[in-house]
Amino acid sequence: MIISHSFIKNISTLLFLAFLMVVAIHIPTSALLNNPIFYNDETKLFNLNETNMTPYKKEGFIITNMMDIPVIISQTESQLSSLYDLYLGFDNNDFTNNYITIKKNYETNTLQKKKGSHSAKFISGNNSIILFPTKNSVLKNNVSSFQNFTITFSLYPYRVGEEIQNIVEYEGFYNNPSTGSQKYGFNITIEGGIINYHFNNFFVDDEGIYYNFTLKEKNPLINAKWEQHAIVVNSTMNNIKIYRNNIEQDVVLIRQSQSRSSKKLHPAPILANSEHIPLTIGKNGVFSLDEFIIYKDATTDFMDYTPNKMVFFETDVFNISKNISALHEMNLEASSTNFYYRLAYRIDKKYFLPNTSATNLPWVYINPAKKHFPSSQSMGKYLQWRVEYYTPPTPTEEEFYIQNVFARFKETSDPGIISINNVLTKDQAIEISWKTLPNNLIASYEIYYGDQPKNYFGTAIVSPNSPIKIDITKSSVSQNISYLLEGLDNEKPYYISIRAKDIYGQYGPFSPEIISRPSSINVDFGYSIGR
Repeated sequence: MIISHSFIKNISTLLFLAFLMVVAIHIPTSALLNNPIFYNDETKLFNLNETNMTPYKKEGFIITNMMDIPVIISQTESQLSSLYDLYLGFDNNDFTNNYITIKKNYETNTLQKKKGSHSAKFISGNNSIILFPTKNSVLKNNVSSFQNFTITFSLYPYRVGEEIQNIVEYEGFYNNPSTGSQKYGFNITIEGGIINYHFNNFFVDDEGIYYNFTLKEKNPLINAKWEQHAIVVNSTMNNIKIYRNNIEQDVVLIRQSQSRSSKKLHPAPILANSEHIPLTIGKNGVFSLDEFIIYKDATTDFMDYTPNKMVFFETDVFNISKNISALHEMNLEASSTNFYYRLAYRIDKKYFLPNTSATNLPWVYINPAKKHFPSSQSMGKYLQWRVEYYTPPTPTEEEFYIQNVFARFKETSDPGIISINNVLTKDQAIEISWKTLPNNLIASYEIYYGDQPKNYFGTAIVSPNSPIKIDITKSSVSQNISYLLEGLDNEKPYYISIRAKDIYGQYGPFSPEIISRPSSINVDFGYSIGR
């Protein structure tokens, strides 16, 4: 048997094209990037100012501002909730619904801050915040319901050894029939560098005798260092505890003689009748204050710390490029490399929902330093990020935050536009010819036709309905491809366009539309009889 030269040529070409298909799927992405179809090495920065970084889901992270730049910051504490009686974060996120603000005078401090981008700086006699509790405040509840509350705050002292500084003051006076005018309430002060918690006539026994309590931290404050302080008043458990950096400093029993055998005390009734006692913060202070919170109950949530706890942040799905792109670097700009976190992504050629199951589209976890990506999951147009952060083994003052993430990729060129170079109208048929595109990753051509402009829903008796797919491996291997569109209606105009599709599933633009009208006269002898 004699095998023709053209047959051998056709077989060789088919094998080469099949090889390209396999190579595109299985060879490393780094090798693919050297193909001329990839161009324009792009670096895109995705930050929270852009809509394509819209958060989809987060657990343990919040979005806030740091130096007027949006950041994603780890937040292991509870966010604003129904348990908060007062929240002062000094970042335009204060919660003061249960208070009437009378005065708010402090310097906005952007240099020293515990959370967010600001703290409140109190450095003059005129600096203070004065609030009046409303009837909904924990400080104005009646005796039967007012049992417990918690105050926490972060403090940054500037001169700890000076005169008495008032951090918090809630004090007024009442008339005692036996002793006359008496001070009533509580305050938190810095005295001799040590924080003191004073309760003046705040609790009473069944005989109407009032009691005073004072609690102190064990050691002096440290200049220019943020530390967290807290007091938990728990009338239910009959004790008051104070904490510094989550470590218990002092405790007193709310009992007559400070012994468990003595009678219990309860909040003084004067609390329910005190209509005009203000809550003053920062009076005569020389410090910065941040995250000042009053809880409506006795709680130690503020000191909850779970080492090696995983929290995460996921973005919405966003478009990274017009055409298919190949990733070759990903990373994020974070506060520090000392924290342990994992960066993950998923990418696809078609848009997918952000809640798509990881079973259907798994997350790819990468080591940014290695810059290695799996060939099967490194190309597409739609991308989703995920960052997993693991809390340190021990608490740290440093916070983990993400300013932005970035990706480097190379984008493919689109398959290109086709030029139809010849059209022959025939009897119930149209023959179309076009030049093949030079792109060696073209997978197929698609012919679109219809009886209205740009409306390609045509049908034919012989040829398939529009669009007609012509796989490149089954087409002519010459520089020109011809296709005979058969079974059309004579004397009817057909509007035709062609576009290419590459092995990644992306289409080129439609070719310029042509119009052709089959007719019975379009035969070799140029006429027809009876039709």
